[in-house]
Amino acid sequence: MTVDTCEGTSIGIYFYLENYTRVIG
Repeated sequence: MTVDTCEGTSIGIYFYLENYTRVIG
């Protein structure tokens, strides 16, 4: 899976933070 767009990277970080906050909360 290769993403060469800033938008794609932002989406990846968004989902990562979503899962991270779910584990803490």
